[in-house]
Amino acid sequence: MGKRRHSTHQLHRRKPYREPRKRFLVVCGGSVTEPSYFEGVKQKVRDRLIKLDVVAGTRAPGDIVTKAIRLNNEANARADDDFDRFDAVWCVFDKDQFDIRPAMQAARANGVSTAISNPCFELWLLLHFQEQEANISATQARRLCQRYLRDYDKRVDIDHIWELLRFAMERAEALDALHSRNGNPGANPSTNVHELMSQIEQSQLRIHSRH
Repeated sequence: MGKRRHSTHQLHRRKPYREPRKRFLVVCGGSVTEPSYFEGVKQKVRDRLIKLDVVAGTRAPGDIVTKAIRLNNEANARADDDFDRFDAVWCVFDKDQFDIRPAMQAARANGVSTAISNPCFELWLLLHFQEQEANISATQARRLCQRYLRDYDKRVDIDHIWELLRFAMERAEALDALHSRNGNPGANPSTNVHELMSQIEQSQLRIHSRH
């Protein structure tokens, strides 16, 4: 009896099966508040099928977007397959006194999403505790965070506010609707961090619905 021939594809070792997961790159403005918040989110999600890469950046929106584009390109260049690529790239930064239009244009041109808070990220934290429809300064927002968050020194303890996340998302959405009705989207006060949080949440639901 002749030797059994093996087809070429049988001789190649199959790659081990890897469950699909959603990988996020979150590049934050500043080095303390935003990174500590999203590092906390990473701990709360605790889902092996959701991966958050949180990177601190400078305060300047243009530099943050440039860094996100570079990190995403580097990940794509070294990726062996789709599992190693980022599914979503986000930049989180403040409107504050910056002209954010060039940064937003660069982000859109490179498939990067932006989560912008006007005037600052502390507004997003504040919305966990209260509504805020009146114009507010960055200084006022930080002082109010100190009132609600014990020992607040720009670092966020996610355990203190995680159960209030749904309130923050609803209030941020309401501000979006208010400014849209007034023909002034993105006005002070506003934040679309809830869109990033919603995408993380929806990714979990879609992944687990397949199991």
